[in-house]
Amino acid sequence: TYDEALLDEYDGYDVSLEIAEAVKEIMGAEGRNV
Repeated sequence: TYDEALLDEYDGYDVSLEIAEAVKEIMGAEGRNV
C-alpha cells in the first residue's frame, strides 16, 4: 500500500515515521488508542 517497509532491520530497527503516522491516524479513526 505504501511502497516502503514500515521497519528496516539491521543492527536495530528504523521505523518509517511517515507510515507510522498513517497507521496511527487509521487506528485513531477506528477508535483504537495507540
